[in-house]
Amino acid sequence: IGKIPRGGGFPEILYDLEVVGLIARTVEDVLLLYHDLAGPHPQDRKSFIHGLQVRPQVRKPRPKRIRLHMSFNGSPVDTEIIDSVKEAAIRLEEIKCRVDESQPSFSPEEMAGLLSVIFATGLAKLVETKVVVREDVGESLWPLLSEGRQVSGAKYLDVLDRTWELRNQAAEVFGRYDFI
Repeated sequence: IGKIPRGGGFPEILYDLEVVGLIARTVEDVLLLYHDLAGPHPQDRKSFIHGLQVRPQVRKPRPKRIRLHMSFNGSPVDTEIIDSVKEAAIRLEEIKCRVDESQPSFSPEEMAGLLSVIFATGLAKLVETKVVVREDVGESLWPLLSEGRQVSGAKYLDVLDRTWELRNQAAEVFGRYDFI
């Protein structure tokens, strides 16, 4: 949080539960972009926590730790996909990666419910604060906008609390694994 400042960009909807994510053609491109974007910004107080970024030293890579989910809470997965993933896991183990199979610690249905409230309230906020003009919202999103305007403060805070719990669980998992 704060390494890539939010000042002057798209408004925060989830406060410090969201971050700027980088996508690029290669990992090296992401690293270059990250170092160009990271650093303090006068409109984002959280960005001052980390100070100026220094390019990391290259170190010898260690074997990766991978947590493998073959299904999500019993939802069916095509056998061809399962076979392909199992084959990939075997190859990863051959190059000394540790692969552990497990069930996810979250429910896709719960995530969908949380995201539904977040998207609805986020859209309502963007329209209410005039970041987005109501007339520019597609007709298919009008029910979502209406739903977002009706979410109570208590409900929104419950969603933020649960999102915070899930974030902490994810941090714990990524303490033990490099990839999921």
